[in-house]
Amino acid sequence: MNMKKVCAFLMLLAMTLSVLAGCTTPPATTSAPAATSAPAATSAPAATSAPTAKITPKVIVAVPGDPSNLGPFVGMSLGRIGVLVTMYEYLFYVDQGNLTPYIAKSLTKVADKTYDVTLFDYVTDSAGNHITAADVAFDFNTAMKLGNLKPLGDIQSVTAKGDYLVEFVTKAEPGAGDLEKMVVECPIVSQKAYEASPDQFATKPITTAAYVLKEYVPGSSLTFERRADYWQKDPSQSPIVATSHVQTAVFQIITEPAQHTVAPCSTGSPASM
Repeated sequence: MNMKKVCAFLMLLAMTLSVLAGCTTPPATTSAPAATSAPAATSAPAATSAPTAKITPKVIVAVPGDPSNLGPFVGMSLGRIGVLVTMYEYLFYVDQGNLTPYIAKSLTKVADKTYDVTLFDYVTDSAGNHITAADVAFDFNTAMKLGNLKPLGDIQSVTAKGDYLVEFVTKAEPGAGDLEKMVVECPIVSQKAYEASPDQFATKPITTAAYVLKEYVPGSSLTFERRADYWQKDPSQSPIVATSHVQTAVFQIITEPAQHTVAPCSTGSPASM
């Protein structure tokens, strides 16, 4: 499936929920991928003084299919598109063609076909696992071996060069937009958690996202709960898809197009996630 269409869909979903809530968080912008991106942060930022956003109790959203397998390195599907950024986070997010911070804060070209990616050093998943460069290298190399995420086929190697520094070497000099496709394609998870999972997160992923999957009823629904301990406390360093203004998000699997709606629940109205 075309990743441009996927990204457009995910942004549209996030923006739709934001408009329904009447509140949005503007995404951070960074420089082009060939240069260093957002300013470095070496420790978890203190909470900002901005007013706390109102948390809507519940929102229900229709998705057009069942993801079937919730694992991080499986192929794309209609059902998967609808819940992907609620389940997983990535190194970067693409906003209007620009890479913006997500789990990584910068990308720098250091030589022909060679790029260094620097991670935030305080990323944790919902189980408390600390995310390092070794996890990122594991994720990309695992996904490259499985072959389901097609843009990763243009990568020669991914290597941890330090605790929070990852080296990417491409097979050829990337063309316009090619590098962005590579670094936003692979979900980032803890190697320890993934290897300990009996089904490699197929039914219950453990991730760094702002929401935790509480229940997955195949063919029916997925229910996510907002993380009170979400690792990123600085909204300016997060893309809009990481916004969490809803306590409980229910994705109802509805395969009939005529029934697709974004509907309020009896306990609250829709809000941005």
